[in-house]
Amino acid sequence: MTDKIKHILISSLADLCKIGKNKSTHPLNGHYELTNDIDASKSRDLDNGRGFMPIGWCEPDELNKLDQAGFEYWRYGFTGVFDGNNHTIENLYINRPNGIGPVGMFGLATGAEIKNVNISGNFTGNTSTDGIAGQLSQKGKIINCSFSGEISGKESVGGLIGFGSNITITKSHVSGAVRGTVYVGGLLGCCTKSKIDNCYLSASVNGSNILGILAGDCDRSKLNSCYSTANANISSNVSGLIGRCDSNEINNCYWDSQKNNFTNMPS
Repeated sequence: MTDKIKHILISSLADLCKIGKNKSTHPLNGHYELTNDIDASKSRDLDNGRGFMPIGWCEPDELNKLDQAGFEYWRYGFTGVFDGNNHTIENLYINRPNGIGPVGMFGLATGAEIKNVNISGNFTGNTSTDGIAGQLSQKGKIINCSFSGEISGKESVGGLIGFGSNITITKSHVSGAVRGTVYVGGLLGCCTKSKIDNCYLSASVNGSNILGILAGDCDRSKLNSCYSTANANISSNVSGLIGRCDSNEINNCYWDSQKNNFTNMPS
């Protein structure tokens, strides 16, 4: 007989903060379920004003130690399942502009499945900054998720994923505002070898260089049935749906040409 997977129930901001911190009761490879909506307004008071510490986050001094040991920081990432049961985590606050770890509700996630959760808040990071997972890799999945609010970072900034490699995103959307410097996209900052299906964007997107309405930089990936009603503002290197596009397959994707009069469609 196969053992049943133990589902760990999350019902408060305090519970959310335990994931990955208390490894005996809330391990990074656990299967989590949200039981109700959570008002995370008090996250502004956490960690001396830096707010919520992303799940799967390393402090700079930890990353420096890992760098000296071969930089296997991915071992610290979330590898489990998080099922929001269509509930909302609202007013989540993260303010870590000087950190070097990825920023999102999940900082680093490896092979994880994050589904059926709506997140609203204000997130500020440095590199790999987004609403759901700063970095997601190794067949990780984002399913039926949304972010609404403001995302600000420097490099690889997206509404759902900052940087993704070999991942799948389906039936998810972003509203609000996404701001960055380079590799900025409404849904993803950068992605490679990934699949994005049935996603949409209604957030404004702002950046200085290499910006796309849906993705800043994308290669060897597939985008199907995705669209945007967003406004995009950039200084240079904007290319419609994707800022920098290499060997992608794009089908049935579009943007609002009345708001953004781009003349080139990536292929």
